[in-house]
Amino acid sequence: MLKRVATVFLIILMLLAGFQMPARALSNGINTGIEWRFQDDQLTASGLRLNWLASERWTVRGIYQWEERDLSAGFTYKQSRNPRISSYVGLGFRDLLNEAAPGYELAEKMEIITGFEIGLSKYRNGASILFEIRAVGSEIANRTEGKALEPIVSMALNFRLPGRRVPPVKIPDSISEADFDLLVRLVAAEAGGEPYEGQVAVAAVVFNRMCSYKFPNTVREVIYQKNQFSSVPKLPYIQPGESCRRAVVDALNGVDPSNGALYFYNPETSSKEGLRFFNSANLRVTAKIGNHVFLTE
Repeated sequence: MLKRVATVFLIILMLLAGFQMPARALSNGINTGIEWRFQDDQLTASGLRLNWLASERWTVRGIYQWEERDLSAGFTYKQSRNPRISSYVGLGFRDLLNEAAPGYELAEKMEIITGFEIGLSKYRNGASILFEIRAVGSEIANRTEGKALEPIVSMALNFRLPGRRVPPVKIPDSISEADFDLLVRLVAAEAGGEPYEGQVAVAAVVFNRMCSYKFPNTVREVIYQKNQFSSVPKLPYIQPGESCRRAVVDALNGVDPSNGALYFYNPETSSKEGLRFFNSANLRVTAKIGNHVFLTE
């Protein structure tokens, strides 16, 4: 019964994480590695890891500790999109094979995951080093016996698995390479963690502004117009994903999930001045995608 519940749990995780992910990303978003465990003042190789990078922030992963015959699985959420160093948190279940601690119920095997990752490549799915703590058992279920359920402090070295190569996005003739790159960076900065539809919508807002007499008529002038996009200082340092490039191409081809919007904002992260503007201006909501609200006059 326990193995059946664990299988269902893994299937649900993969469906949730991959709901809006293109199928081609599956083969390019997997890495594996070796885990070393800090125990008895020693660092010992103890497990194999397999990670599915479902998005820029969400990872579905499994770990097999061969000494304890302990298979765990779970998901983590990266708290920033920085490819160099970032912290993450997550939830999972330990001992899915029910061999390391057979006397424990599934609820007692739930673990809280926290750690940080140091990227060895400028790309998010390259090699990386992780330092991690997983707490379960005595901390969560108030159980003191069972060595298999003691907290785990570990480090791991992950490597990307070779995947099917995705052809690069072709830049349309209707836009210069410099403007295309600038807009891709803006989409990454403003909506890199949003659904793909939301990324297309942000690019569409720029093009909608270019067609409005109230805004400049070039990509560069729209993006650098004063007090419009707070992410502008970060643009030179952004590492856009392939989805952002494809989103700009879709917007160039007339796809507009924003329904003609000239503005967008995130109610949770906007500044007080921004919220004051959107609450007082006579604007009409055209779409709500992810964390963004899109509006027009």
